[in-house]
Amino acid sequence: YPIEVVGILTQEDASLPWTGGYRLLPRRQADIVEVDPPDFPLPVNYYGAAEGLIGEPLRAALASIVGGHTRVRYSWEPFWRLDEDPANPNNVILIFSAFSKPKDSNITDWEREHIWPRSRGVGLSSTSHDDLHSLKPINPYVNNSRGNLPFGYTDPDDSSYRAPGFYEDAPLASRDSRRWLPPEFDRGSIARALFYMAARYNGDNDEPDLRLTDDPPTEIPWGTQMGDLSVLLDWHRRHAPDDFERRRNQLIFEEFQGNRNPFVDFPDLVDAVWTADRYLAPGTWRVTHFTFDELADESVSGWDADPDGDGVINLLEYAFGLDPRDGQSLHPVSVFREGDQNLVSFRKVRDAAEWGMQYHVETSPDLEYWRPQPSETLQKTPHGDFHWEKTLSLETAGFIRIRVTLE
Repeated sequence: YPIEVVGILTQEDASLPWTGGYRLLPRRQADIVEVDPPDFPLPVNYYGAAEGLIGEPLRAALASIVGGHTRVRYSWEPFWRLDEDPANPNNVILIFSAFSKPKDSNITDWEREHIWPRSRGVGLSSTSHDDLHSLKPINPYVNNSRGNLPFGYTDPDDSSYRAPGFYEDAPLASRDSRRWLPPEFDRGSIARALFYMAARYNGDNDEPDLRLTDDPPTEIPWGTQMGDLSVLLDWHRRHAPDDFERRRNQLIFEEFQGNRNPFVDFPDLVDAVWTADRYLAPGTWRVTHFTFDELADESVSGWDADPDGDGVINLLEYAFGLDPRDGQSLHPVSVFREGDQNLVSFRKVRDAAEWGMQYHVETSPDLEYWRPQPSETLQKTPHGDFHWEKTLSLETAGFIRIRVTLE
């Protein structure tokens, strides 16, 4: 998963389109230096009942693990602790703007936002209404403007479109009649909050059955659906949990509800729950091949790691359909000649481009200058969904490589 760095914008910059003396403080604070890495310890075997599972069985196991938590009274005080501004302990950070506002200015400057709206299944009496994993401080006007809109990309041609800059108290957000688009620095944490809600609340014990979809209702009855699922999956992959989000998850566990958001602790679980029935996404592959303890250890499960010591890192083991535990796996690439054609054959993960994986076939006469081969010449063969062949333009004496990238 990529690491995104966002700088600090301050009110002293006269070009900024808002006023009020509060700086824009994205979660990744470029002006804060950590002397020691923060510690967010997991209880021993907390996720043990979910080990080795994918798809709906994994969702059910996670619901059992994080369910039955302590219900916290719907009040202001938890946010003073959970969303405290790291640069100013008297303030809290607001969702959709990252503005820093005084803790004691609740009601006037901020109120509580249900990331999963009450009108879409959370209601007023269920435990889901008070669940801190889906509640954040927000500007009251912005809260009203967002309403119960699902999250997704907005359409400038929509009659209700409001471009970034329209909302003074959320200058990087936009909306139309169907979707609310938050700033980039909030997108990953919003996605993981919704994934938590959809895993935690599955209709048991008179609780709502919350579901994620790409087509949530846009008019009454709103039902119990939120989205857009495909967009949330993409945001989750692009914006990994940062220390602010992980600290918040730890505090909810230690000081308030006694449960955790699994998708903050182990981001790979999102793929393993929501895409396992369609294709082998990167997270599903990692969950399938590594234990939870190993997933927490990048020296074993990281994309650059080589746990079986065969010289092939995990990224390439995944890309070419190999087993990271078997150092004797067959070589994934073969080169051969048919008639007057040079061919290279290799396994390719189905729908890999959907999550940013690209295969680049390149040739070289000297191992220094590499020439890319046109991607449009890549052809599927009768060998199966994962097997591809490519016709090459190869020098009389030359070299071939398959370069894999994962955004």
